[in-house]
Amino acid sequence: MTWFEGEADTLRLPFVVRSLSEVLQLEKQGEKEGDPPDIFMKSFKKIFLIFALLLLAFPVRPAKAQALFLEMNGYYRLRYDYLYRLYPKNSGGEDIGFFVQRLRLEPAIVAEERVRIKSQIDVLDDMVLGNNSAPAASYLDHGLSGGNTATGILGDERDTLQVKRVWAEIDSPYGLFRLGRQPVSFGLQAFLNSGDGQVFEFGDSHYGETRDRIAYFSPKTIFLGNGELMLAYDKLIKNPYNRNREEKGFLGWLADPASDLDEYMISYVRKGTIWEAGAAASRQVQFQSKTRVWLFDLYGQIRQKYLYAAGEGRFTTGKTGVDDEKQDVNQVGGLLRGGADLVTEYGEFDFGLEGGYASGDGSGKGGEQTNFAPDYRVGILLYSEVMDYLTRKAGAARLTRGGIANSVYARPFFKYVYAPRVSVMAGVLWAYPDKIDHIIAGHDSWLGIETDAGVEVKLTRRSSAGLELGYLFTGDGLEGNFNDPFALRMKFQVVF
Repeated sequence: MTWFEGEADTLRLPFVVRSLSEVLQLEKQGEKEGDPPDIFMKSFKKIFLIFALLLLAFPVRPAKAQALFLEMNGYYRLRYDYLYRLYPKNSGGEDIGFFVQRLRLEPAIVAEERVRIKSQIDVLDDMVLGNNSAPAASYLDHGLSGGNTATGILGDERDTLQVKRVWAEIDSPYGLFRLGRQPVSFGLQAFLNSGDGQVFEFGDSHYGETRDRIAYFSPKTIFLGNGELMLAYDKLIKNPYNRNREEKGFLGWLADPASDLDEYMISYVRKGTIWEAGAAASRQVQFQSKTRVWLFDLYGQIRQKYLYAAGEGRFTTGKTGVDDEKQDVNQVGGLLRGGADLVTEYGEFDFGLEGGYASGDGSGKGGEQTNFAPDYRVGILLYSEVMDYLTRKAGAARLTRGGIANSVYARPFFKYVYAPRVSVMAGVLWAYPDKIDHIIAGHDSWLGIETDAGVEVKLTRRSSAGLELGYLFTGDGLEGNFNDPFALRMKFQVVF
């Protein structure tokens, strides 16, 4: 409670003297008017005198107003990509080379110690360097004064400034409340990935799971087994079918909730000394498409000395459809990972094996195709580039955006950190299709074997440069007639 604004020692005495004089004036005024002695006034005077003595005896420190201040985090990255023979044979354009950049700002307004307004702002998000819409083709025609464009990798024009997330965090004694457009993640981030970090080193985060959410995280209490309970409501879609807002009049389009897609989620996470485990369940509902879908997610990880193991699985079931056309949804995906992390006098060694599965759909409707989060990277080429290209050709309903889909995969990996400015990493990825869908997989044969290697050097405490190489031996199972593609990626990054 805020008693005063200012110093208690300077304000306490004038307050007592002024208040006592006002009480005495009221009593004298009653005596002049000939009123009988007021028993209540006498009692109040005694109570006030006691309170005044206590106030003078014990210092009452003011709750000083905390000034607003701004926290700033983020990074700047510049990347050069060279892709050779990425697309199928006879499709043209074997050599692709381009620069892209991103400045990510994550300012947070600190209203008080436990209240923050956080945000995420991207400047020139994955913009291709160079003026690529200039009417002239040479310096003699155009010179150096032309304005640069804001074009993405896919040729789409983008806003140079994008406010992607804004949310409030209130850390109260009753738990943490998060309100607004916010990042979402769970477990090993294989299926819900916020895009704020890398699970593995190869590739970059481009997307990130973002939702309009109202969430509550409980405090860790003995009643919950010292675990954390999370309850959330997500507004995933607002009025997707009824887009003609002029016919509905002012605010009329907001009055039809039948096409809204809502999700209700509950999760529980508990952490021990050497282990961590969690479970989540969510329900997606949309009345117009008659969508009723359940999503279940389990994960766990354990570390014993230098050995570790982790795993996550997701199961999705329910029904969806548009205009009386019902479709069953049954999707299964998961991964297991294990290895060793050794710290020696020669550096730090991390090596192990990961295997995973993402169900495919042979019916052509997509109800059984599981997609991993696109920012969960296990390589440079097969999923991130080739499968992304194939599913974009098929349309948005089957889009993977570079995530693992319709396959069984295995990946041994190795990383070595020296001194600690230099990191060397390598991996081999093997994949086999789950279903013949004629989008990703055209034949019942292996999809490919990919070899990746990379090195990263810390230039300063906050800056680094890196080089990544990848080569994909394409298998007969891929849809289309592919060459064996090669990728080279150079990266520079400053983190603040």
